Amino acid sequence: MEHRLVSGIEKALGWHGAKELGSGFVRGSLSDAALVSRVLTPQGLLDMVMRRSLNRPQFRCFQHGVEVHPAVYYTDSVSPRGQSIPMVNMRALGRLLHEGATLILDQVNIFDPTMEVACRALQWWSHERVQVNAYLTTNDAAGFPLHWDDHDVLIVQLAGQKEWEVRAASRKAPMYRDSHPNDTPSEDVLWSGVVKTGDVMHIPRGHWHPATRTSQGPGQSLHVTFGITKRTGASGWRGWPTGPANGKSSAMTSTATTAPAARSWPKLLFG
Repeated sequence: MEHRLVSGIEKALGWHGAKELGSGFVRGSLSDAALVSRVLTPQGLLDMVMRRSLNRPQFRCFQHGVEVHPAVYYTDSVSPRGQSIPMVNMRALGRLLHEGATLILDQVNIFDPTMEVACRALQWWSHERVQVNAYLTTNDAAGFPLHWDDHDVLIVQLAGQKEWEVRAASRKAPMYRDSHPNDTPSEDVLWSGVVKTGDVMHIPRGHWHPATRTSQGPGQSLHVTFGITKRTGASGWRGWPTGPANGKSSAMTSTATTAPAARSWPKLLFG
């Protein structure tokens, strides 16, 4: 079964299947311009934030390069039974966005059926675990500073534009918890430029990158990052409670076998 977003990403990057994941930085553009608005819009993201009880660190706000304290934009809603439910104060959040800020919502696939389908399709395609995060930046706010991720990333720009710089990795396959900190950025710049609506990038694990709108002026940027975590021998052993059974690990097989059949996919993004 074909998923239009997965097919579009493959075509944009010149890939034929998932074997190129992690092999190197590459970028391109979706040929179907109408597809991005069907994935997620800035208004759709804000609607999710408004209607759900979210907690840090799943939902965060950054301004001037530092995280805004949740007390600035959270409030407690009291249920008829006296339960205190944390909700985002949309007026306070609106003021931050007007001034220029970056909002981050992790695991958007938990809240949005379209993103859930996209993640399941990418899991079926890659046979790996996939999670999607959304980043909304307004006006000339900065995004994340120079950093690296411990997994491969597929980035899709859904609205507006943003400046990116991508550098080579400092060392091979760094881990989030490692014997030695990976805190020395590479000086080898692979690409820098402006990413616009419909653009797609693949940034392999360990590659350094910042993203910002500091020189873009009024406007906004929305992009999603599909984080693809490849299984390793270590993750396999974590899946064996009493050692390997029949030569297979539940962790090694669960994603590939359950993702496509777990739920029938809606036709929203299928050709």
